[in-house]
Amino acid sequence: MFTPLTGEIRLLDPGAGLGMLSAALVASLLAQDTPPTAITLTTYEIDEAMLPGLNQMLADVADVCSRAGVTFVGELRNEDFLEASAAAMSGDLFAAGVEPYDAVILNPPYRKINVDSKERELCRRIGLETSNIYTAFLAMAAGLLRDGGQMVAIVPRSFANGTYFRPFREWFTASMIFNRMHVYESRNRAFSDDAVLQENVIFHAIKTTDRPAEVIITSSADPSDLDPLYRKVPYDELINPDDPAAVIHIVAGDLRRLRYPSLEQLRRLGERIGETLHDQRQLDRIISEELFAVSGDDQTDPIRVRERIGEATEALRALGLFRERS
Repeated sequence: MFTPLTGEIRLLDPGAGLGMLSAALVASLLAQDTPPTAITLTTYEIDEAMLPGLNQMLADVADVCSRAGVTFVGELRNEDFLEASAAAMSGDLFAAGVEPYDAVILNPPYRKINVDSKERELCRRIGLETSNIYTAFLAMAAGLLRDGGQMVAIVPRSFANGTYFRPFREWFTASMIFNRMHVYESRNRAFSDDAVLQENVIFHAIKTTDRPAEVIITSSADPSDLDPLYRKVPYDELINPDDPAAVIHIVAGDLRRLRYPSLEQLRRLGERIGETLHDQRQLDRIISEELFAVSGDDQTDPIRVRERIGEATEALRALGLFRERS
C-alpha cells in the first residue's frame, strides 16, 4: 500500500512482535525500481519472548540490505511505545532530538483501557481521549510522522463509527487523510489468532491536511480471498466534512455501484453453457436464500444480520431483481 520511498528513509514499527511486517516492508522497498539508499528501522516491543526472534529479523534484514547495496540500521527498543512517544510528543519533537519518521507500519495490540489507567493518562498528555489501546498506538504513531509521512495499519474497524472513538477520529483526521482502505468482512479470520470478533481493515494514510478527491476502498472475505471488490469513492463520501463526529463510511460492497450484464447477455450466456434461466418462482427462492446467506459470520449478531439483509434487499430492489411478496 505504501507509495514509493526513496533516498534515506526512517521506518517505525511499534509493537513489532517478531517483525514480520517490517521485514515485508523492507523487502518491498528493495524491490522498487529505485530502492532507498539507506534505511533506518526502529522497532518497539515489550514482550520478552519476542525479542530473540525480532533481533534475528533485524540481523537478517541487515544482511539482505547489505547484499542489495543499501545501508541499514536496525534498532530494537524494549520499552513502552506509548510512554516513549508521549514523552517526545508532549514537548517539541525536533528540539527533543527525536527525528520524525517517513513511514510507520503497525498491527497494534487490541484491548480496552480504563479511564484511570497509565495508557489513558499518556494519551491525555498529547490531547487525546480514547478507550482502546489500538487507537492510542495509531495516534502516537501518527504524531511521530513527518509531514507527508505514510502509515499502513491493520486494525479492527470499530474506530470508524463507534461513539467512544469520536475523540480519536477528530484527533486523527485533523492531520491524516486516508488514501486506501481494505476491509476483511469475516469477523474471525483476519485476526484468527486474536479474540477480535469484528470486521478488520488495512488502511494507508498520509500525514497531510489536503483532502484528496477520491479514496480507494476494497474488500474481501479474508486474506485468502484473491478476488476483492474494488471501488473509488469521493473522499467527502468517506468522511463528510460537515459531520462533527467525523464518521468514516467504509462501504466496499455496494452492489448498486457495480456494472451488471443485461438480461439478454445472461440469456445468451445461459444458452452457450447449456443452461436456461430460472423461472420467477425459482429466482424468488434463490434471492430469498441469498438474502439470509449474506449474514455470513454475523449470525450471532441479530442486529447486524438485519442490517445486512436490509442492505442486500435495497440493492436487489434497485437492480430490479427483488419482487415484494403480497
